[in-house]
Amino acid sequence: MKSILLAAAFLGSLCWAGTNPYNIIPEPVNVTTTSGTTKNLKIVHEQKVAGLGNEGYAMKLTPGGVELRYTTPNGKAMAMATLFQLQDQLSDTPEGLPCGSIQDSPDFGWRGMMVDVGRYHYPMKEIYNFVDAMHYYKYNVLHLHLTEDQGWRLPVPGYDKLRTIGAVRPSAPESQNNSLLANEGMYTKKELQDLVAYCKARGIQVLPEVEMPGHNMALAASYPEFCCNTKRAQVWTHGGVSSKLICPQKPATKKFLKDTFNTVQQIFPFPYIHIGGDECPMGDWKKCPDCQAARAKKGQGDNVEAQMSDFTKSLTAMLAKHRKKPILWYDINKSYYHKGETVMSWLPGEFPRCIDKTKEQGIDLIVTPQFKYYLARTQMKFPADDVRARPGGAPILLKDCYNFDPRNGRDKNDVKHIKGINLCMWAEWIPSGELLMYMTYPRAMAVSETAWGSHKNRPSLEEFEKKMETHKKHFQKRFGYTLERTVENKPYREKFITQEEIERINENYKKGQQNADK
Repeated sequence: MKSILLAAAFLGSLCWAGTNPYNIIPEPVNVTTTSGTTKNLKIVHEQKVAGLGNEGYAMKLTPGGVELRYTTPNGKAMAMATLFQLQDQLSDTPEGLPCGSIQDSPDFGWRGMMVDVGRYHYPMKEIYNFVDAMHYYKYNVLHLHLTEDQGWRLPVPGYDKLRTIGAVRPSAPESQNNSLLANEGMYTKKELQDLVAYCKARGIQVLPEVEMPGHNMALAASYPEFCCNTKRAQVWTHGGVSSKLICPQKPATKKFLKDTFNTVQQIFPFPYIHIGGDECPMGDWKKCPDCQAARAKKGQGDNVEAQMSDFTKSLTAMLAKHRKKPILWYDINKSYYHKGETVMSWLPGEFPRCIDKTKEQGIDLIVTPQFKYYLARTQMKFPADDVRARPGGAPILLKDCYNFDPRNGRDKNDVKHIKGINLCMWAEWIPSGELLMYMTYPRAMAVSETAWGSHKNRPSLEEFEKKMETHKKHFQKRFGYTLERTVENKPYREKFITQEEIERINENYKKGQQNADK
């Protein structure tokens, strides 16, 4: 009771002042100023109190320093993000900042960013930098896309070919269009555990994704016996949708999945695991004798969607043994989802229909529309002017991100099943941490405004853009990445890999192929 009264007393004077003197993104829920200024942003008092929520906090700026109140470590982490921004603002304000109070908490509990390490093995240093920027703008879920057609990055004990074959992508033939750069690498268990700890200290959970049954050419190159079609594949050097599927009926495949999930649960404490489920042409399952026999036993005939439903149920049961729940990519036209699951809606034309459809199905929804949140697309109206962006596809402008409402104007209480939002940085054309930052920001600043605060009460686009210009300068100073475009920026293919590196990776690829059948 005492802590509740303290929180009430601390917050009692807060009100919306109309003009926020603090240059914070996302905009805090409540701000008020008092007389005087402060040049001291050191924490002089902090206290855990009840009633502020999982990520809520309250902050007072006084001439003597900063006072903090929060209920959980996550609340403190969000308060520290605000404090870091205030410190950067103070560096530009020699006269000091106005004294005042901030009371803040998020609208959405899920504010995620997906990093596609499956296609490019980013060094951990670059991922840590990315996490620091996520924290700065109050994102709280790092979604690691660990496996793909173009690479496998998750260490699974007993399956060494994932490292020597699946994690090594050679250079593409010169005649191949839409090709990726040569790349190799697999994270160690300790590297991933250290990343989880680093994120936890910043109020960020790590969501691992292991794609299945499709997007598995790297796995098929390593262990073709896990697939319906057991002909050995190659790690893809290009983009697209592969047709090769793992076979859920083979005992070896079932053992591999169990071993994979056991590894995942040892590394990632987050209660969710993303299991993919998207873009899986069902031809292999239709033709596979083992799959045909399994369907015949259940009277399913050629109904591969029923088989997919059974497959996801079996994965859910595996995960439940580790106290985990699945997340899947959503397709509004498919019928293999189950009540209680969580999905990410991403396909063109699904939004806003997916809001009511998932509600009817009893499914939790994370809004991930590719026309607003797939930030690998150019940020400019004329894609040819943005030499660092993915060619092709409609641009996604800053205003598109800022004006998008994940609830589509619906009352919050009417769509409680919407957990939040997830940005996706698909990496076919993002081979470095530098380019990853460049493409993510400043648009992720815009999304943070509508993910943290109410879309209805957010600042105007013009007000946001004024804040953003200052943040660009702070971003470069704090994180070491420029968000400005200049004529000196060259196409990334000339910058991010040397001929020596290509030759080394190609040699490692040859070694892996020589031992593929041993």
